[in-house]
Parts: sequence; C-alpha cells; structure tokens
Amino acid sequence: MEYEEPLQRVCAYFGVTLEDLRKRDTSSKVSYARSFVYYILHIDLRLSNAQTARILDRKTRIVRHTVSHIKYNIEHNKDYRKTYQELL
Repeated sequence: MEYEEPLQRVCAYFGVTLEDLRKRDTSSKVSYARSFVYYILHIDLRLSNAQTARILDRKTRIVRHTVSHIKYNIEHNKDYRKTYQELL
C-alpha cells in the first residue's frame, strides 16, 4: 500500500511501532507521532479522513480535528514545521 512507507518513516523518526500507533496509547510521543501520520496521509497522500481513520482504527472526527491542529501548528510553530520537513 502507498501509505506503508510514510507510516514506517514516522515510526522510525519517533521511535514507535505501528502497533503503538494503533493502540489506544495516549502517551505524548505516540500521540504526536499519530498526529503526523494523520496529517501526512490526509494532506500529502490525499487520503480521505475516513480512509485515514480506518488505517489506524480511529474515528473520522478525531482525524479531522487532529489534521486541522497539525496544519495550524505547522504554519505557526517552527518546531512543528521542522518536524514535518524532517519527515518528508
């Protein structure tokens, strides 16, 4: 699948596993990684919010909210922007 490579890249960058991303773990490291996965899948790969949600077994509204949050922070926060650039 076209989304496997970005998932692996994000996991390696944050030091988490795909299983961590799919769990209900809310630790900051896993949540941060999961947020960037949502953003990359939706914005860069142009998957719908529903498709993105299914990949990680989440609700569509959570993906939509998180993508909006990450988008805002990439535009206004240099640390988020740097992280995103390093993930590309």
